[in-house]
Amino acid sequence: MLIAVQELQQHPLHVEKEYAAGEIEVQQPDLERIGPLKVQADARLSGPEIRVHLRIDGIASPNCARCLQPVALPLAHDVRLVYHPVSELTAVNEVEIHTADTEVGFFRGEGVELEDIVREQVLLALPMRTMCNEECRGLCPTCGSNLNHETCDCDKR
Repeated sequence: MLIAVQELQQHPLHVEKEYAAGEIEVQQPDLERIGPLKVQADARLSGPEIRVHLRIDGIASPNCARCLQPVALPLAHDVRLVYHPVSELTAVNEVEIHTADTEVGFFRGEGVELEDIVREQVLLALPMRTMCNEECRGLCPTCGSNLNHETCDCDKR
């Protein structure tokens, strides 16, 4: 769904959307799937900027960093974002970035795709490294057995 500048010029936009499991695609090899997700978005125009208040509730299933089994992680993410038109970018060699600038994005054309915003924010909400539990024993480096469920004789040879 496109959050279009033309529509926002007429009125603010409120969207409530549900994404089924797997509907939001990511090219992350360690992420089994995203969803189901409930998304609420409020968007308005402020000068040339699109301002979005986004609330995401749902589940993501990244793989455990040790044993590679999917781990269901609940998501409850609330963020305010600002999108500037790409035309506002200036050619500057070095710029200091402040904390507030990390929630700024850019758009080209008619507006911003809601699905792209949701995908990005889900990925940012996930931990860098997920583990199924603190005692996860991982995989055997020789035979690949999941040491949480079985033992192997590889280290005894």
